[in-house]
Amino acid sequence: MFKSKLNSKYFQIKFFLILLVAISIFLRFTDLSHKVYWVDEVFTSLRISGYSENDVSQKLFSGSLLSPSELKKYQYPALEKSAFDTIQGLAENEPQNTPLYFIILRFWTQLFGNSIQVIRSCSAFFSVLTIPAIYWLCRELFESVSVSYFAIALISVSPFYLLYAQEARSYSLWGLTIVLSNAALLMALRVNKKISWALYSLTLIIGFYTFLYSVFIAFGQGIYVIFQEKFNLNKTVKLYLLSLGFAIIAFIPWLNIIITHKQAVLNYTRWQDGRIGFLELVSTLISHLGHLFIDFDINADINIFSYWLYQGINYSIVVLIIYAVYFLICRTETKIYLFILSLILPTGLGIILLDLIQGKHTAAVARYFVPCYLGINLAVAYLIDKQLISGISQQVRKVWKLVIIFLISLSFLSCINILQAETWWNKSDGYIPQIGRLINKSENPLVINEGDFLLISLSYYLKDNAKIMVVDAKNGINQLPAGFSDYFVFNSSPELTKILRNSQNHRLIPLENIDSSVLVKIQ
Repeated sequence: MFKSKLNSKYFQIKFFLILLVAISIFLRFTDLSHKVYWVDEVFTSLRISGYSENDVSQKLFSGSLLSPSELKKYQYPALEKSAFDTIQGLAENEPQNTPLYFIILRFWTQLFGNSIQVIRSCSAFFSVLTIPAIYWLCRELFESVSVSYFAIALISVSPFYLLYAQEARSYSLWGLTIVLSNAALLMALRVNKKISWALYSLTLIIGFYTFLYSVFIAFGQGIYVIFQEKFNLNKTVKLYLLSLGFAIIAFIPWLNIIITHKQAVLNYTRWQDGRIGFLELVSTLISHLGHLFIDFDINADINIFSYWLYQGINYSIVVLIIYAVYFLICRTETKIYLFILSLILPTGLGIILLDLIQGKHTAAVARYFVPCYLGINLAVAYLIDKQLISGISQQVRKVWKLVIIFLISLSFLSCINILQAETWWNKSDGYIPQIGRLINKSENPLVINEGDFLLISLSYYLKDNAKIMVVDAKNGINQLPAGFSDYFVFNSSPELTKILRNSQNHRLIPLENIDSSVLVKIQ
């Protein structure tokens, strides 16, 4: 009788899981072009085009009026450029971004097209592949089908993973490589054959060439292997070291590029400069943890009751996460909880330590904590499985059934909310589409800018009747070209704004609901 009830319960879970996976695939590929194509994604497209920043600057400062389509030329793979140009552009300008994702995306767009939908669909595809990879990892780690199911359920409808499944950056691929690398490590430890260790080494190499912070993953895995083997230099440790050595040797060419172009790394990571206060950092980290399950755009200015209810749920989720990790440590073998801690702690502590050394605020950026979030999802999945499937009483199982329903419902509603929005907290340039709509109301507009790459982001939202003029702030604007119905200044620097305000020929008119530092009209 008990066995029959258990089989019925597993059947219900399987059916529910299949439904969630189907929904998650639908969500990831829905409205891929709706969100603003922000400046980070613009640089992704620049990299896959094979053109460089110098190529774009020469065009911008050529002295001629440009159309939006002329700027978008530098966003698609060019026939005269190759994947080697993509690699060269990264090596010389953004060496901190390792090249694998950009090479894959270049071939992806050559095969399927170069629209925003197609470009972002590559990330969505990698995000979907993470689902079966999570199943493999959970089977290797927990040796439990049901834990695998709950982990898949939580990740499938998580608003955090949806956000980066719909962004033309490498974070979805990185998440996939993290899961594959850890599953391959556990399989290698179990099988302990050269072929399994070779597979693990390959996943490490792929991870290194996907995202630089994969070094934290490798470090955590090393700690795990050494602890598991009780600091003995046995066959397992030797094979691990050999696998790690091959991966490091394979990564040396790009490591040399990073060292050689250190100044380019410093230039492109300058936005991270400046520490933030301890309390602000803690508040930010708590908010990001909550985004694994709940993500609504609620602030105190709109509705104070909804805001505090949202914050209460957010903090409750953080308490649940802490309890899940505690439960894991108390109820599992060392090899299980140590593995999850080795996934969570090295990346989290490593980023915070680097911030303290370098005086940066990288720890406030959620996307760099993907390994930590994956480890947390595994811990929560284990907690729910043990309480729901093996709870000490019927009442306990009912409570945890409500918990999983509540978490998945919150996540699903958050995903729906995110899909409907034009921008979200992970994109800093959410005002771009609104500016595009304002400019497009003009019959024959001229957009004036100082040649920054936000202009290319704006070009995606301008009609082709708009023209673009790039000026040097030092010289100001002596003469506006005739023949335009309206003149707009987009993203003006303080220097250019001051020159225009002091000019007797030009008067700046702020536009309603638009920050005057972002867009003004010249009369």
